[in-house]
Amino acid sequence: MTNSNRLGFNTALAIFPSKDGFGWIVFDGPLSPVAWDICAAAKMPGTPQEKNARCMKRVESIVAEYHPASIVLEAFEGGATRRSKRIQQLCRSIASLSVMNKTPLRIISREQIKFCFESTKPKTRYAIASTVASYLKEIRHRLPNKRRPWETEDIKMALFNAAALLIVHYANRNELI
Repeated sequence: MTNSNRLGFNTALAIFPSKDGFGWIVFDGPLSPVAWDICAAAKMPGTPQEKNARCMKRVESIVAEYHPASIVLEAFEGGATRRSKRIQQLCRSIASLSVMNKTPLRIISREQIKFCFESTKPKTRYAIASTVASYLKEIRHRLPNKRRPWETEDIKMALFNAAALLIVHYANRNELI
């Protein structure tokens, strides 16, 4: 990870909420990760509102530290999304933070992600995460094992989902909203 003071106008932050918290990654250009982590704030006990409040406190600190030129989320409402009400509310809070900070927000659909990774013929999130790991040596070692059908998704997958969002973001820069 690098010092946030050197980041420029091309910096983007992707956040991918999960049931246990969220994964995040900052790129300072295509395939240029500078900072990343997993926040397990939602894993602690509490109401959905308390879990989101803990997550938002961490999101606010990340935004304050890295001053991204854009924030990227996966589509979280309507259509084919299957996000829980708590995660939908967390994403709306992140979108509000984006507006308050006058930071452009980009929402990317699963279809856009699959299309961007089409050459690897991804059938699952794990297949996309494996491709992301092959592109980003900095986080490759954090790729969890493929989950078995009876297991829940490892929170580390949120990091790779966030990285996939930024790969799509930089591949299609003209689609900022």
